[in-house]
Amino acid sequence: MILLKESDGCGEHEECVAAKEGVRECVCNPGYQRKGERCEVSECQRETIKCKSKGKKRNICNAAFQIDFVELKKEYSAKKCSPKNFGVDKATGKMWTKGKCQGKFQVRSKGCAKSPDEECGKNEKKINGKCVCKEGLHLDDKGNCEGKVIRYNAVSR
Repeated sequence: MILLKESDGCGEHEECVAAKEGVRECVCNPGYQRKGERCEVSECQRETIKCKSKGKKRNICNAAFQIDFVELKKEYSAKKCSPKNFGVDKATGKMWTKGKCQGKFQVRSKGCAKSPDEECGKNEKKINGKCVCKEGLHLDDKGNCEGKVIRYNAVSR
């Protein structure tokens, strides 16, 4: 750790703590570790948190680290959790919900590798290194996986 004089300031992702009389110490925030003169994101951190909102206002939910990505794992609110009703405030690193969205969410810090399904689009999954439509869906004219599979029966004449 670096000891600083009273006139020195701490950098981004650091908090100033009094170490001795007249001397301050810069300590890395949770989820960060010292690398040279700076605090950088530590190893990948993941956590499952419950978060709910009661109305139109955003409800802020915390993890033990700054959140970079959030994924809904289990919804408790009868289809109120659409992507417009939960997310991450990139400025604060905190998760939020609104519009009566209630659920269990998987959150992760920066520095985590994406899971294979995150690399694919909505309604897709990765098979043998390629993103394909999930079962029961088909590619629409815009290249998105949507709707039900359309089946045609051959008609003999």
